[in-house]
Amino acid sequence: MNTHICLACGEARFRVLYSNVLDYEHNIANPDIDIIKCQQCGLVQLFPMPAQRELVTYYPDDYANLQVESSFLMKTLMEIYFSSVHAFLRKQIPRKARILDVGSSSGHFMEYVETIESGWELIGVDMSIHAVEEGRKKGREIIHSSFEELDIPDQTFDLIIVKHIIEHVVDPKQFLLKANRLLKKNGKLYLETPNTSCLDFKIFKKYWGGIHFPRHTYMFSDKNIDELLKTTMFGNTKITSTMNLFGWALSIQNYIVDKYKLPLKNGRIKIYPFLMISFLPVLLIQKLFAQPAGMRVITERIC
Repeated sequence: MNTHICLACGEARFRVLYSNVLDYEHNIANPDIDIIKCQQCGLVQLFPMPAQRELVTYYPDDYANLQVESSFLMKTLMEIYFSSVHAFLRKQIPRKARILDVGSSSGHFMEYVETIESGWELIGVDMSIHAVEEGRKKGREIIHSSFEELDIPDQTFDLIIVKHIIEHVVDPKQFLLKANRLLKKNGKLYLETPNTSCLDFKIFKKYWGGIHFPRHTYMFSDKNIDELLKTTMFGNTKITSTMNLFGWALSIQNYIVDKYKLPLKNGRIKIYPFLMISFLPVLLIQKLFAQPAGMRVITERIC
């Protein structure tokens, strides 16, 4: 453990945060993986880190993030979320821009944006062949590939969007270096990821929704993600919070599932949408006075 080097700060002082962690969403057993924390910068990660070929087996066919939302409530929440992201990005890049959406699935966000921004040219990339084929049927340009293996010339994009992807990769540092190469000079990188500095992580501990064991490989705070971005040649970084409800709703679900063994569908209990709505006032207060579970990062390629 002491020889393991933190990719954010370079220190080699880790402690085990949680052992014998359970997958409360899809019941994938992994007794040999711990969750550890850097004692210098607070970076949280899996240890030992699974190989990429093993990591992909942690995503079952009913994985919630691969499903198309069918309920009116969830579709409405998704529309609100897309609107928020679009409004933020519109202030960051020109009206004519080339954009890469990493982990685009079948292109729902791409479709939303293209109906509004005629000058934005969006390309998606996703590892799910099913999602890619669905998107292509609807006329969207989506490449079937991992981001790390994506074969596109350097300095192609004005913006790269990475929404809740970086916490799923085996090597975030190499991921960010790849993003830097694909961006044009002064191009922007947009990230969304869980924030371990939030109150709900301290409350729920191993049940915290942002752990998402064993699919979240690295979990960042606002401070250590900033440090990692500096080491990968990004600067002018601004970090704000998002209105993501997983910190409360998914944490409560994890606790309930562990204690009462409730049935799951696509990794969610039946009342999950109502848990999300119920905790919205709590999240609004948290956003005013503290750091919520989700953070939004906009940063710039500086060299």
